[in-house]
Amino acid sequence: MNKELGQVSQSQLYMLFTQYLFTTMLGFRLTALVTEAGFSSWIPLLIGAICGLAITYVSFRVAIKRPTAFFATYGKYIVGKWLHYPLISIMIFTSLFSAAFVLRELQDFLVEVYLPETPDWAVTALISICIAYAVRSGVHAIFRCAQGIFFLTILGMLMIPVFVVRDMNFQMTIAFFQHIQQDKRYSSS
Repeated sequence: MNKELGQVSQSQLYMLFTQYLFTTMLGFRLTALVTEAGFSSWIPLLIGAICGLAITYVSFRVAIKRPTAFFATYGKYIVGKWLHYPLISIMIFTSLFSAAFVLRELQDFLVEVYLPETPDWAVTALISICIAYAVRSGVHAIFRCAQGIFFLTILGMLMIPVFVVRDMNFQMTIAFFQHIQQDKRYSSS
């Protein structure tokens, strides 16, 4: 893509969605996954990754057919009106639910770790103001910030194992394969 026109490059797109995956999905939702699946957490993670790749591939193929149109406008011609409108409603609801969940988890994290004396409403208001300012700054500013933060995240991911390796019990790795809970494997996916 042409950067002179202010377009987002493919590497910036990759870096933003990698940040989204590592911060919200793995950071905030990992606790629920481990609580639900226990030592079998790696199986739902693998199933979810495969399902995510399948959904991405189908979305990619549909986007190639009509590169200048949005699915929300022409989806009714692909799946029919009776399925298109509920599907779009589910997508909107899921996005809003995910945003509210991440906002709540971020607020809880900031209050517990950094701002223990601050009221919850004040932290939520500040986060909301930051989100509004980022949206007002535009998509290009968000992608540029993600590009800078990406390298810090990779550095942090490489440094953390160095600090915790002496506290790890490597003899417990066999539990990942011996304690597979069949009933929780699919419900946690």
